[in-house]
Amino acid sequence: MLLARTDEQRAGYTALANPNVILPPEALDGANLIAAADLVISAGGTMNREAAALGVPAATIYAGEWAAIDEELVREGRLQRITSPAELELLTLLKKRETNPRHALHVREAVVELILAQ
Repeated sequence: MLLARTDEQRAGYTALANPNVILPPEALDGANLIAAADLVISAGGTMNREAAALGVPAATIYAGEWAAIDEELVREGRLQRITSPAELELLTLLKKRETNPRHALHVREAVVELILAQ
């Protein structure tokens, strides 16, 4: 699944027309998507941090200056930094046996705790 941030991005992704990629036409519940995901790959810090809080494997392609929390998540093995296409190819994808939608409403608190612990 590929989540576009803007209509312009969505149009660009749609033009790529990859039948293996789901491109939702509107915003979705991100926390439940993450909880049900086998792997989260994102350039955004929030999605990766939420995945780490939920115990979902996460990889980042963010190329800017990193926050201390992201460095800590890498040290803990909860976030993997991807800096090249070769590293992307090496990602391990382990399928979940069943989906595990988020039932707890305390994800925000867990992410805040991760951030404030730094």
